[in-house]
Parts: sequence; structure tokens; C-alpha cells
Amino acid sequence: MHRAMAMTIRKKAVSLLSGGLDAEQYNAILGLRFRQGFDLGSLSAWMQIGIDWEHNFGDDQGIAINSFTSGDSFEVKGSSLDRNVGVIDFGVGIDLTESLSIGSTYIGRFSEDQREIPIASI
Repeated sequence: MHRAMAMTIRKKAVSLLSGGLDAEQYNAILGLRFRQGFDLGSLSAWMQIGIDWEHNFGDDQGIAINSFTSGDSFEVKGSSLDRNVGVIDFGVGIDLTESLSIGSTYIGRFSEDQREIPIASI
């Protein structure tokens, strides 16, 4: 047996308003970079390696004050930042012309509570 159910949806325009972000965050980065070019057949290629230490100062969590047009305001808290973060990167690429290259880079950010490990094509 199947039952049919009727439903009425009332449309109402609702807007989300933001009062801005309340956070003062600064960071300092200290690191080493190495980039080496080499020939790959008739093409010019490169490899890069980097290691950094990033220290975050100020608020470790941002807070945004938002409200809907028909309601009270509410806070949205961002994810907290770790104070000390280690960053490593490794990339390789090929120079197709003097102003155009293609490559891929691994960038890992490691801290006590968080891991961020994207791979980007450049």
C-alpha cells in the first residue's frame, strides 16, 4: 500500500548578514628553500625543496558575528590555529617555454593537533 502525501512549501526570502570577523592573527615564518635546475633531454626541468617553521601570534580562533534578516545574531567560530607549525614542500617541474612551466608540488603542514597534506599542480 502506498500513501500519497501533499506538501506545501512557502517561499520566504532570507538574507544572511555578517558583522565581520573578530580576530587579530599574525604569523612569522622562518625557513630554508632550495631550487635546482637541470636538463631533462631537450627540456629544462627544476626541483625545489623547502622546510619552514611558522609561529602564529594573536588570537588562535576567529569569531564571525552573523544574523539572518529575521532573527537574532549568532557567533560562528573558526577552527583554532596551532601556535607552532612545521611546513615541508617538495616540487618538480618542466619549463615548456621561458614563461610557461608545468609541475607538481607536495606541501605538508604539521602541528601538534592538525595535519594538512595537499598536492598541487602548478
